Amino acid sequence: MEANKTYIVPKSLVAEDNNLQPYEKELFSYSKTEKNIIVMVLDMFSGSHMHPLLEQFPEFKTQLDGFVLFDNAISTTNSTIHSIATLIGGEHYAVYNMNARKDNLADSITEAFGVIGDTFVKNGYDVGYFMGDWAKDKKYLQRYNKNMVVVQQLSLYADYFMQNNHTAFEAFEAAGKGGIASIKKILSFGVFRFSPEMFRSRIYNDSEWLRYKDIDNNAITAVPYTSSFYAFTHLHNTESKKPTFRYLHALMTHVPYAMYYEQGKCIFVNGQDKLGNKTAWHDYPHKVEMPYRNKAETRLYFKHYDSEACALNYLSTFIQWLKDNEIYDNTQIFVVSDHSGFDSVGIPSNIAAKEGRPDILFLFKNFNTSGELKVDSRLMANYDISSIFCENLPNGCPNVPKNILNNYLQDRKIITTIPITAGFGTHKKNEWNITHYFQVNDNIYNENNWQDITKEVKNGTLQIDKIH
Repeated sequence: MEANKTYIVPKSLVAEDNNLQPYEKELFSYSKTEKNIIVMVLDMFSGSHMHPLLEQFPEFKTQLDGFVLFDNAISTTNSTIHSIATLIGGEHYAVYNMNARKDNLADSITEAFGVIGDTFVKNGYDVGYFMGDWAKDKKYLQRYNKNMVVVQQLSLYADYFMQNNHTAFEAFEAAGKGGIASIKKILSFGVFRFSPEMFRSRIYNDSEWLRYKDIDNNAITAVPYTSSFYAFTHLHNTESKKPTFRYLHALMTHVPYAMYYEQGKCIFVNGQDKLGNKTAWHDYPHKVEMPYRNKAETRLYFKHYDSEACALNYLSTFIQWLKDNEIYDNTQIFVVSDHSGFDSVGIPSNIAAKEGRPDILFLFKNFNTSGELKVDSRLMANYDISSIFCENLPNGCPNVPKNILNNYLQDRKIITTIPITAGFGTHKKNEWNITHYFQVNDNIYNENNWQDITKEVKNGTLQIDKIH
């Protein structure tokens, strides 16, 4: 397989084909004639970076053919485990609604994926999940429907990626020679991603890897993180005889970072590389500042912007493949993030000071749409995507409202929260421990549109599970 191909030519799907990548046949197959619905989650992509990215790299405006950018979009929380259930099951699974129902939290998150997947399977869809984070093992999810393909192996495509990207291989190899520091990083990564949620907050806190804060060897984790989104956008075929529903969650845009983006190329670097001190953000005279709360976060998020640019580059490769195979019109695509990083541009400083990471990426391409990227500045939430993709089913999905785009409330208000930690560790089994609640209306970048309702919620005078 040639590394310089703009996309991977689909291979025939025969069981004896040893060149097939893991789950290529089941997870990356799309239909030529039926609907394809694809949800891509780019973890920690800061939505407020999109306008600077589009200004610096205007080619993305045309490559995102038929897409709409919702540039005023928000998440219900600041971390992954609290928000992923809303991305598949809607606001019904927001932390405040789970708390109101006294849900078992791990069961509720699993239920969201199980119920929606089961609903699509029963409507004739081929359903596949690649999980970037999860509350319980896939066996619990597949109890809802054994015909769902579920993958919970984040580094599954690392070898495939490095075979097709020599800078990734070189950076990964160099980082691996970094001695004890690299070993600590590998162990920290392994313990974090493959340990129960209740232990994760002890390893990872405030976006820092505990006991290891030197990022010279970031490629050790950045390469596996990037590999899944590369696979999502470069492995594909048109052999599915059914309509398809795919939920593909990648950590490519999540800390740590080890990539420099230049002239359409995604170049992995290591601490000794001369490009290690370069970022695409500094290559352009932006009109806004990239804000950081402290020096540690300045270093931690240094190449976040580059990873976001590269993700859009990979996405454009996938778009071109869909077009070349004449399935772009029968494909609906959502590209969202679960939360932003601590480098959001324009988010009120008092929100950022309280650990707020609310601005999310929200790109949407409907069936049979084309033309340069459009911008819609209505207040949206990442959980709105379920109302759109569930409209494809005759009776919709359980607990998911009708398509938000056809039923938009002009005076809309959205609740966003800040849980005490990123994992399950300091929460009860049936209650999220929330430190701050905010009600937001209109423009999320206007400080006056944020109302702190923490006191009213905690003393019971305001029931936010009733707010829509």
